[in-house]
Amino acid sequence: MTMDFRFARVKLRRFVVALLLILLPVAVHAADTIQNRKLVIRQMAQDFSRLGLHKLYVPDSCDGPFHPNDFSSFFAFTFSRMLEKNSKDFAVLNRAEAHRFLLKNQLTDCDLIKAEVLTKFAADLSIDSLLFVVVSSDNNSFSVDFHLRDIAGKELLRSSYKEPFEAFNLGFLPLVAAPSGWPFYIAEEGITFPKAVRMQNPPYPGQSRSRHVSGTVVISAVVTPDGKIDQARIVHKVDPDLDKAALEATRGWLFEPAKTPDGTRVPVRVPFEINFKLY
Repeated sequence: MTMDFRFARVKLRRFVVALLLILLPVAVHAADTIQNRKLVIRQMAQDFSRLGLHKLYVPDSCDGPFHPNDFSSFFAFTFSRMLEKNSKDFAVLNRAEAHRFLLKNQLTDCDLIKAEVLTKFAADLSIDSLLFVVVSSDNNSFSVDFHLRDIAGKELLRSSYKEPFEAFNLGFLPLVAAPSGWPFYIAEEGITFPKAVRMQNPPYPGQSRSRHVSGTVVISAVVTPDGKIDQARIVHKVDPDLDKAALEATRGWLFEPAKTPDGTRVPVRVPFEINFKLY
């Protein structure tokens, strides 16, 4: 009997955080979703190239005049990074750079609907278009609508995309926001990823072992500024006993917390995979 622990990254891959962790491809049904995203992005990149774009920005969408949406922020970050990797004839403005500019001027992405703000933003950061990512959800899936507009507000392109709920997505949601409510803290968006200091092995429950039950439990949790686990919940269940053992094990975990470029410790939500295997 062995137990493997995996720590998910926003880049949708795993990395070693302790001796018992192993580097493996994305698991828990994510492969099809990632492949579908790649197809959407490749087509989008081709369309953008044909439009002759120079540089675009993917902002957070807002629920109201002052309330950026955390679902849209997560998907905006995800698709912005994917677009950046697939762009050949155009550039994608780094969202961390954009957020630094907005915060310096006491603004948020919501303020980009104001003509004078957008004009200055576009001039200073050399963009000619905005790709808005609007996300809605039902009980089983996310619906993502893309709206590409130029600086004058003219719609250049519209497309839609739908994907099922996946544990590797739900593990990052809801995002944790700064005290002011924005921006949302996303590891790798100008923020370091938490590093494991102490991760105890959960016991393999005897009842589960005797019933030959195994599988991967996925837990979503916030790593706080003091490196502790908070708001832990299970986003992919396997068995009541294994689920309980995995959740209880997180209580003693300790991390070097995520940090902003200036060294400020911030909370981030991340998914953890705990893989119970019987041999």
